[in-house]
Amino acid sequence: MSSVPTVEGFLDYTPVAAGKQCQTWYKIYGNLRSGVRPLVVAHGGPGLSHDYMDTVADLAAAPYNLPVVFYDQIGGGRSTKLPEKYRDYGFWNEQLFLDELTALLSHLGIQGNYDLLGNSWGGMLSSVHAARQPQGLKRLVLSGTPSSAASWCKAYHRYREQMPEPHRSILKQPRDFDTEDTPEYNKAIGLFFSRHVVNVDPIPEGFQRSFEFLEKDPTVAHSTLGKSEFQFVGFCMTWSMENELHKISVPTLLINGVDEGADDESLEKFHKGIVNSKWVKFTGSTHTPHLEEREKFMKVVGEFLTA
Repeated sequence: MSSVPTVEGFLDYTPVAAGKQCQTWYKIYGNLRSGVRPLVVAHGGPGLSHDYMDTVADLAAAPYNLPVVFYDQIGGGRSTKLPEKYRDYGFWNEQLFLDELTALLSHLGIQGNYDLLGNSWGGMLSSVHAARQPQGLKRLVLSGTPSSAASWCKAYHRYREQMPEPHRSILKQPRDFDTEDTPEYNKAIGLFFSRHVVNVDPIPEGFQRSFEFLEKDPTVAHSTLGKSEFQFVGFCMTWSMENELHKISVPTLLINGVDEGADDESLEKFHKGIVNSKWVKFTGSTHTPHLEEREKFMKVVGEFLTA
């Protein structure tokens, strides 16, 4: 990747109800003025950073040579933190993140011609963006994206029941915001993550960085997902695209792995709901095939975006 030029910058804007000007950090691989349609990458969380997705920058090199745009969503990574909005469920809403994405596209001057790739929560955000039918969006990639929060939690509850004891009982214990993480819980959730989120040893540096950012400031995560991996709070608790999928009209690539939160039931709904969609299952991956089957992921996505 050393031969691919990179540019970093900040988008300055003031979200409604933030009470202050905020900055969204972004990084561009390649040249947005090259004439090649750029790919914007929306990371998961909410509350993570782009770092665990940084392998997607592979697409900026040959043979695809796509300009790739990463950004850290508000409240996470290198963007403005808002700890004063901790558990402010009214502030942390879907529209906040949609407005940020729209502002970024405009700031970069690519709002008239771009592709969008979202993983996990980033895919949820991207699917809503696509359903509003922005004229500049040409192709959509949804990786590890559930059709609803309820479907994600249903899958996670099923996987939890398959955990061996004592891990199953530990993970079923209620987890309030003042619950301290014990060594026993960390061991149980670590085993769960290796089965259903990322099965790569050692854990990639980018993945570790994203969670280091999260640990330093969990405001966004605790205000949208809560303390538990198995029951959301805030707007994510009732989030669903199941009645809106027919509004997505651009060619869409659907990706999931094995035994992950975006299970086959969710992907079936996406595939049936989006007329112009293609579904590829990565049988050697869980929730992060861009890490677990990196070369195959880039080939599948790169060929889809350049077809």
